[in-house]
Amino acid sequence: MFQPNLGRWMQMDPIGFASRERDLYVVESNDPENHLDPTGLKKYTLKFQSIKGFAPKLGNCGSFSWRIDFLLAEKMLKGQGGYIVQHITRSYEIKDKNGKKLTFPEIDTEKEYWEAFEVHGNDEQPTFADLAVPGPTDNFWLVASDGGEPSPDGQNLEGTEGWYEIKGEAVYYDGLTLPDKFKLPGAIKSAPGLAGTLDDPKINHPAADTSNTLTRSIRVKWNCCPGSESKKTQLVHRTPKDG
Repeated sequence: MFQPNLGRWMQMDPIGFASRERDLYVVESNDPENHLDPTGLKKYTLKFQSIKGFAPKLGNCGSFSWRIDFLLAEKMLKGQGGYIVQHITRSYEIKDKNGKKLTFPEIDTEKEYWEAFEVHGNDEQPTFADLAVPGPTDNFWLVASDGGEPSPDGQNLEGTEGWYEIKGEAVYYDGLTLPDKFKLPGAIKSAPGLAGTLDDPKINHPAADTSNTLTRSIRVKWNCCPGSESKKTQLVHRTPKDG
């Protein structure tokens, strides 16, 4: 509770020195206009570090790649950490040159999944923000090459037209132990190297701050059917546009 005539907060921060503030009566870093912490339990603010300057790279026939870097805005020291858990949903409509709808098992079997990025502090990298060191990198892509670049020929989408959309909603959970539903890295083919699950993990964690959910999405379209003037993948929309 704030006492305006005294200009003081009348209650201590519920998370105590875990907030890394020397004054336990500081709330929302003394910047309530730009920080929202209704429970007083939030310790970290998840942000996108690299959106501006990392525009989607577009290939042909639906091929594209769009990379971002996650950032925790507050200091993180050795021994601290948790997981960024991102909920992914994907949709598409693809037709052959005769207008017949096509199906792609590699997409259909993973239309919805959850992936986890481990975040931790260490001696060399005590904070993302202070040292301008990026956090985990995430890449949205379709028919990209092994190097993450858009495949120039569109691979198996040659001779088709359609659209593809992918959306991610990410939350940082401080001190989280991954639920058993998360499999070993590689369980989700669309998220190689990450722990993931096709089933809703239903995370119930005291440090969860779902008000600080980062959302990004992108939709592309293409026409690689015979007679098309251009095979170039076209950007329909992306959110956010800048960062």
